[in-house]
Amino acid sequence: MARTLVALYDYFDDAQDAVQDLIDNDVPKEEISLTVRAEQSRARTVAGTEEEASLTAAGNVGGSLGDLLVGLGVRTVPELGTVVAAGPLADGLMVGGDLTGSLTAMGLPDEEAEWYAEGIKRGGALVAVRAPDAIADDAIEILEDYEPVDIRRRVEEWRAQGWRPAGHP
Repeated sequence: MARTLVALYDYFDDAQDAVQDLIDNDVPKEEISLTVRAEQSRARTVAGTEEEASLTAAGNVGGSLGDLLVGLGVRTVPELGTVVAAGPLADGLMVGGDLTGSLTAMGLPDEEAEWYAEGIKRGGALVAVRAPDAIADDAIEILEDYEPVDIRRRVEEWRAQGWRPAGHP
């Protein structure tokens, strides 16, 4: 049986390093997803429109992910804007799904899926892994080595600022 493990990082570089470490420790590439808003790649453009900046950022992130993971795609997602995604989550996004629904399909409860989608919307980078039980504990340790966001604490901060998940008063 496989477990779905999810980690949100404040910085793309941390997420990318976590993915590389997972791969180096024999987690199959096909089971790893990384999703980030294109404009959060920390890529810089000297001049141009916001759309051009997003496409440049998408290219920079995409190039980094394309070297690591399978199923790379760039898509505009209504809840998030332009995202670059690779792995199983990319498959769901590329067929017209939304991130929350794709995370739920991987086994996350609806509420947690909304939290992680909001994390990406606010500039985070999401790593999701479908890990067989035999390697799940090792994968958790690797994800934690790169200091992911404490999602419950972050959600409380957002709520204190007035954020409410869709459909929740």
